[in-house]
Amino acid sequence: MAEIDIKKIKKHLSQILKKYDIKAKRVVIFGSYIRKNKVPNDVDIGIISGDFKDKDFWERAEIIGNIHWELVNILDVSLDIVGISPQEWKKDSGIISYIKEGRVII
Repeated sequence: MAEIDIKKIKKHLSQILKKYDIKAKRVVIFGSYIRKNKVPNDVDIGIISGDFKDKDFWERAEIIGNIHWELVNILDVSLDIVGISPQEWKKDSGIISYIKEGRVII
């Protein structure tokens, strides 16, 4: 796995989101990288977008899968990506609370 570079992730993720016409209201890095583990094992990314509204698990998985595949191939970094609708973001429960502790990059 390559060294984690948030600037590169931001640059390439922005391009990929544009390619798939995903209008992100916010992108948040969270998890071990933000908690500054000595050796983060991956980068966790939350994408908040109206494009996830009313999408079931499989519809979101298809969108996220395309984004994930391209980003991993470009950066050679292990990633986990979660797609979140703005309505879910407002609920502030469970994993949403955890993600909100992260760092907004977009």
